[in-house]
Amino acid sequence: MGWIDKTINDCSHIYSDGRNVSALFESDADKIEGLNLIAVTALETDVIILMDVVMTTHFHGIAAGRDENRWRFKKGMERKLETRRCRLGLKTQIRVSKDDISTENELKDKIMYDYRNPIAAGYGRMPWHYVGGVGDIFFSNHKARIASGSPIKDMRVTDRRAMFHTKTMLPPGWTYWSNGLIVPDCYIDWQRLERLFPSPKAVLAFMYQSKEKETAEDALCAREIILDMSEKELRHEAKCLSLSLFGKEYVSRLSDQERITVARQMWASRKTYSISALSRATHLDKQLLQTILLPPK
Repeated sequence: MGWIDKTINDCSHIYSDGRNVSALFESDADKIEGLNLIAVTALETDVIILMDVVMTTHFHGIAAGRDENRWRFKKGMERKLETRRCRLGLKTQIRVSKDDISTENELKDKIMYDYRNPIAAGYGRMPWHYVGGVGDIFFSNHKARIASGSPIKDMRVTDRRAMFHTKTMLPPGWTYWSNGLIVPDCYIDWQRLERLFPSPKAVLAFMYQSKEKETAEDALCAREIILDMSEKELRHEAKCLSLSLFGKEYVSRLSDQERITVARQMWASRKTYSISALSRATHLDKQLLQTILLPPK
């Protein structure tokens, strides 16, 4: 009997859209704040993090737990990143996507995609040196790493809320380093990581990613972000186009040809991959849109 890729149903790749965002997490301190944000949101929504990384414009994370809790984590991160965006004065709305993982091998690939994301972006050192990541999480003395930090429980309440931006009581065993980072070993499920990658050889084998695989994962993330656009956002986009193109506030007041123009522009800019959703947003017949927008087979 040959090797079978084990099916799983408790993990999702959750990440934000970094396109058209100048600097959501610009400095090292910003990236540390972003990692702490992930740790606290995971605690609040009852998910376990297997891997996370904070880049200048976006974040990636692998969350494990019940599906409804993974949805809560996605929404919680989206809400908090939107608050951060407004505070920084950034114009582009932040969207967070949830891409469910179906097999153990896919899980390994996505864990390593996240871990080595800084390298793919041009970081010149090994991923465990990157300040916005989980550090030396594989095959470390985890108890010693946790003990090397200061206990969060010993902080004054006001200091804890100011540093970690939450009123949630953090677990008594959590610690933080002098740079303010919650020690990743406190909230990363390193035991599951080491079951998935049982030796340094396995880590190194999966750490290597072909250019084709990396490009495919980048494309999937971009596509899922686009698919995640809600119909409320689509209707808002159609309304904005109606106003800018034709000076009419409501799509329903456009002529059929004007609505087709709006639909073409939304489809060309990949606001959605769903003909049905586009049909509802533009008040156009679905069959008509299929004829206009989809090439014949």
